[in-house]
Amino acid sequence: MKKFLSLVICFILFFINISQSQEYWENPKIISENKMDAHVNVVPYNTIEQALKGDKSLSAYYKSLNGDWKFKWVENPDLCPENFYSNGYNSSNWESIPVPGNWELNGYGTPIYVNQPYEWTYNPKPPEIPHKYNPVGNYITYFTIPGNWKNKEIILHFGAVKSAMYLWINGEKVGYSQGSKLPAEFNITKYLKKGNNKLALKVYRWSDGSYLECQDFWRISGIERDVYLYALTETHISDFWAKTKLSENYEEAEINTVVDIANLDKKLINRTLSAKIYNHQGEIVSSKDINIELLPRTQIDFVIKNKIENPDLWSAEKPYLYTLVLELKRRNKTIHRVSHKLGLRNIIVENGQLLINGKAVLFKGVNRHEHDELTGHVVSRKSMEKDIKLMKQFNINAVRTSHYPNDPYWYELCDKYGLYVVDEANIESHGMGYHPDRTLGNNPEWELAHLDRIKRMVERDKNHPSIIMWSMGNEAGDGVNFDKASEWLHKTDPSRPVHYERALKRETVDVFSPMYAGIRYIENYAQSKPYRPLILCEYAHSMGNSTGNLQDYWDVIEKYPELQGGFIWDWVDQGLVKFDDEGNKYWAYGGDFGPDTIPSDGNFCLNGIVNPDRSPHTAIFEVKKVYQNIEFDAVDINKLKFKLINKFFFTNLNEYEIRWEIIGNGKTVSKGTLDRIDLKPQDTSIFHIGADGFKRMPGIEYFVNFGIYTLNEEPLLGKNFEIAKEQIALGFTPFVNTVKVNRPDDLIIDHSNGKLVVETEKIKLVFDTLSGFMESFHLNGKEIINDKVKPNFWRAPTDNDFGNGMDKRQAIWRTDGKNAELISFDWETTEKYKLKVISKFLLPESRSFLNIEYVIWGNGKIDVSMNFKPGIKGLENFPRFGMYLVLDNAHILEYYGRGPHENYSDRNTSAFVGHYKSEVNDQYFPYIRPQENGYKTDCRWLILGDDNQGIFFTSEVPFGFSALNISDYQLDQITRKNYQHTLDIKPESNTFLHLDMAQMGVGGDNSWGARPHEQYRIPVKEYEFSFSILPWERDVNPFSLWLK
Repeated sequence: MKKFLSLVICFILFFINISQSQEYWENPKIISENKMDAHVNVVPYNTIEQALKGDKSLSAYYKSLNGDWKFKWVENPDLCPENFYSNGYNSSNWESIPVPGNWELNGYGTPIYVNQPYEWTYNPKPPEIPHKYNPVGNYITYFTIPGNWKNKEIILHFGAVKSAMYLWINGEKVGYSQGSKLPAEFNITKYLKKGNNKLALKVYRWSDGSYLECQDFWRISGIERDVYLYALTETHISDFWAKTKLSENYEEAEINTVVDIANLDKKLINRTLSAKIYNHQGEIVSSKDINIELLPRTQIDFVIKNKIENPDLWSAEKPYLYTLVLELKRRNKTIHRVSHKLGLRNIIVENGQLLINGKAVLFKGVNRHEHDELTGHVVSRKSMEKDIKLMKQFNINAVRTSHYPNDPYWYELCDKYGLYVVDEANIESHGMGYHPDRTLGNNPEWELAHLDRIKRMVERDKNHPSIIMWSMGNEAGDGVNFDKASEWLHKTDPSRPVHYERALKRETVDVFSPMYAGIRYIENYAQSKPYRPLILCEYAHSMGNSTGNLQDYWDVIEKYPELQGGFIWDWVDQGLVKFDDEGNKYWAYGGDFGPDTIPSDGNFCLNGIVNPDRSPHTAIFEVKKVYQNIEFDAVDINKLKFKLINKFFFTNLNEYEIRWEIIGNGKTVSKGTLDRIDLKPQDTSIFHIGADGFKRMPGIEYFVNFGIYTLNEEPLLGKNFEIAKEQIALGFTPFVNTVKVNRPDDLIIDHSNGKLVVETEKIKLVFDTLSGFMESFHLNGKEIINDKVKPNFWRAPTDNDFGNGMDKRQAIWRTDGKNAELISFDWETTEKYKLKVISKFLLPESRSFLNIEYVIWGNGKIDVSMNFKPGIKGLENFPRFGMYLVLDNAHILEYYGRGPHENYSDRNTSAFVGHYKSEVNDQYFPYIRPQENGYKTDCRWLILGDDNQGIFFTSEVPFGFSALNISDYQLDQITRKNYQHTLDIKPESNTFLHLDMAQMGVGGDNSWGARPHEQYRIPVKEYEFSFSILPWERDVNPFSLWLK
C-alpha cells in the first residue's frame, strides 16, 4: 500500500512539474500573472472641469509612455538576449521602434493576411505553438515618477499587446499577460526606485492565446495601443458601474451606481462618497452623498442612488449625455475624483423585437475592423474621428466591433455622436472548425481563456450607453464554454441582450443573428412569427465592386417587425501602403509581403465600402440612400401630390428642410422649399408641391428630386447637409415631329480591296468586308472610331464573379463575340441617301447566330441593331449584351442617365437620372484589385468626343454604358490567382466604350458562391438591341438629337 501511495505521489509531482515547466505562452490554463482585474477608467481628475471633459491626459496623475523604445527582434524565444531586463544590461546597440506600433510594419518580420486558417499551420494542435519560428520583440524604455506622485499607488497600463507579454521593472519580474485587445494593468509600486526606472518587455508573436485570435485580418504583432502610468491614493475608487432604470413612461430615471472602493491602508477608515450628475450644460441635476466605513486592506462595493426627473434619453438619433462624477472625500477634501458619460436608455427583447426606449429600431450597421493604411492595427484618434464622421454622414447608425473590443476612444465617440454598438469579445478560433469534438468553444480546458476575455470586455466597457448588445465572439464554434459565458453575461448584466452567431437559435442568445442569410431565408423566418428578432450580424459582403441588391434586402426587412436590420461586411478595405521601385504608392494585400511560402488569402481582406485612406467607394452612396430615414412616394403625379414617411424613431422632421426641384430633360424648370412639416417619428404625411407655372411639354422627360437638409449646425454634419434624397418620375410624352424634314444628302459608296467605304458630307465609315465589322468612323476628317466594332458579352470579373465561378461557368462568353465568324456580308441601297449593311455571324463557342445591321443615312445618322438567336439550349447567362467600341479623340463625356457615380442594375437607387458632363479619365474607379468598374445604367443618350465634336449615341429604350481610358485587356484578370494592383493599370490614349442592352448586377449576398439575383441576370434567349449613332458638334443641343 505504501509503495502504491508513493507511486501516486510521484505521478502527481511529475505532472505538477510538467505544468510548472510548461511555458505560460503555451498553456491555456495560465492567461495572466499579477495582472489587475479589469475595470473602467479610474484615472483621477484634479478638477471638476477635467472630470466633465473626460480627458484623462489632462490629469496630473497621468503620464504617457508612448514614444520610441529600444527594440530587439529575434526569430524565436531561444534567441532572446539573456537578462536584458536587468539594470546592468547594455542596450546601446539596439534599434528603436515606435510605441504603439506593429513590428511587421516597422521592418521586423512579415505581415500575414489569412482569413480562416491559423497563419503558422494548417494542422493546428492547440496549445502547441511553433518554437523554431515564433518571433519575440524585446523592449526597453525608461521613465521617472513625477514628484507629486509620492506615497501613491503607481499603475502601469498597456492598452493592447499582441499576443503575449512578460513584464519586468528594474530587473524584477512583475507579471504576464495575454489577450491582445484588452488592457493589461500592473501595480508596479513596490518595484520602483527614485530617478530612472527601467521597463523591460518581452512580447511573443504567437501564444496559446493566438488560438482564440484567428480573425479575418492582418496577423501582425506588437504593442498596439497606448502605454501610460497613473497614480492612485491608498484608498481609491477601483471600479464603478452606473446602472440605470427608467420608469415605464420614461418620466423618471434611477441611477444606481455600484462603486468599488479599495482600502490598501492598514487601518479602518471613514470616508464620504459623493455622486453628482451633470447635464449637457454642466448643471447639477442630481446629487447624493453617503458616508462609508472601510476595513483595513479590503475592497468593498457600495451602492449610491441618484434620480433624475423628466430625463433626456440617449439613442443613436439623440445621443444625449449626462456626466456622472464620483468623488471620494476625506474631511470634505476630494482624494479621488472620476467620471463617465452617462446615457439613459433601456433595452429589452420582447414579442420578437429588440426595443430601445420602447422602439423597435432598425440597425443600419457596418462591421468595423481597426485598420490604418500605414500603421496597421495602431489606429489614431484622428482616424477614429474620421470613421464616425463618415458613418454619420452616410446614415449608418450601428457598428459591430468585429471581432474584438476596440480602442476605448471609439466607444466615447459612439456615446457622443450616436452609434449603436455590438461589443464583441476577442474570441475566434475559426481555424479549428466547428465540430463539437474539435472546437475550443466546447473544450473545458479552454473555459478560463474564453470567460476571461468576455468578462474583461464587459468590466472595461459596461458604462457606455452606446453598447446595446454583448457579443461572445465570432466563428469560434459553440459549446460548454459559451454556455458558461452566456450564463455569466445574463447574470452580470441583464440590461443588455447577448449575441453570438454560432449559437444560432439556442437559448444562450437573445437574438438570432445569422451571417449572409438570403432574402428568402430571412423572410421565411419572419413569417414563422418568432419570439426573438433576426439581425444579420454580417451581410452585403462588399468585396471589390459589390454591395448589389441592398435595397432588395431592405424592402423585406422593413416589411416585417421581427427583422431589424444588419451589419454590412465591412467598413474599410484592409490594404496596407507599399511603394514600387519608382516611389509610387499602392495598397497591398495578402501575398504582397515576404516570400511565396508565406500563407495568404489574397485580396479577401478588401471588403470595405471605404478605401484604406477612408476615401469612399461608390457603393457607399447606395448605402446612404438605402439607409436613409425618410421616404417619399408618389400619390398622384399629375397633381404633384406625394407621401412623406418619417422613418426615424426619435426625431421629428421639423428639424429639417425639405427642398424639391422639378427637372425636365436634366434642366431645372421649377423648384422650392416645403413649409416646415411637423411629422413625428414613424408617422406619414401627404403633401402637395406648389409648382406655379409648371406645365408639362411633349418631348420633355420630367422628374421631381427631393432633398432633405439639416436646418441647424449638427455634430459631424453641420448645417445645410443632405441627409436623404429621392427621385420620382413625373412622366414623359413623346414628341411628335410634324415639321417636314429635308431629303438627306446622297451617300458616296466605294467597295474595293475588301473594304466598304461610305461617306457623307461630314462622316466617313469603313467596313471590313472580310470580317463583317465596321472598323472606322471619321467626323469632319478626324477619325473617332479606330478599331473594329464588335459584339461583346463579357465583363472583367469582379471579386464576386470570381467567388461564384463566373470566370469558368460563363467563360464561353469571354471571346465568343470577338471571335465571331462571318457567314455573310451584304449591303444594299434602297434610296440614294440610305444604305443598309447586314453582317451575319456564327458565334463559334455557343454555336449561336448574330446579325448586325447598320442603316446609314445621308444626314450622318446610323441606326444599328444586333439580333441574337441561341443555337443550343442550356447556355449560361450573359455577363453583358452589347457592343465594344474603341474611340480616339474622345476624352469628353456627356450623357443623360443615372449618375454621377458608378451604378449597376442592382445598385442604382442612389444614382438619379440627370444630365452629366465629365472627363473619360474620371470614370475609372481604382478598385485595389482591378475589375469591372465605371458603369452607368438607364442612359437615354451619350456623347463622346473632344471639345468641338464627337459621336452621339441614343436608343429608344434606356441602355447601359462604360467609357474608360483603360481596355478590357487590362481589367480582365482572367483567373482569380492573377492578383494585380492599381499600379498595374495604365491609362491609354483611346477611349474604350461598352454600349449595352444590359449588364448583369454585381451581387453582394456573399463573395464565395452567391450570384446576382435572378432579376439582375441576363438569361440567354433571342434578343434585339438597337441604338443610333449621330455626329455631334459643339453648338448642337444633344436633347434635340435625342428627340429626332
